[in-house]
Amino acid sequence: MVKALGAVLVVCACGLIGWLLTFSHKKKWEFIAEWGRFNRLFMTELSAKRMPLPKFIEGYASQNEFQTLLQAYVSSYSIESPPAFLKEEEKKLLSDYFSYLGTSDSSSQLSFLREKGNQLKELEALSLSDYSKRRTLYPKLGILAGLFLVVLLI
Repeated sequence: MVKALGAVLVVCACGLIGWLLTFSHKKKWEFIAEWGRFNRLFMTELSAKRMPLPKFIEGYASQNEFQTLLQAYVSSYSIESPPAFLKEEEKKLLSDYFSYLGTSDSSSQLSFLREKGNQLKELEALSLSDYSKRRTLYPKLGILAGLFLVVLLI
């Protein structure tokens, strides 16, 4: 009885670990999707009302790590600690993106934002496909690893 309960706990724990591993991929996808949304809204704002960047960021509402990054950017006008779940080339894109915001006239800003918007669309599609694959893969591998451990321990 105790062995069976232990086996169930090992399998469940390994499945839970696999499930928790998917969160970094989900956070990355949500972050990039929110970044793309910010880019689209800022392009609209820049072409219509031309509100100053700090005021636009203050009015921008989001519920993920992108909002935290924006608040840090407004206070220091630099990205000092990008999210750990981003790859190096994504961190460079993020740094380049925020280093260019508010530094030139609106027409060159709009062309820059369009270019980066296209890159963000591709990046979002890649991160969504990556998350979709791993969302089911990691928990299954965790359960399989748990079953393997149970077989080894018995």
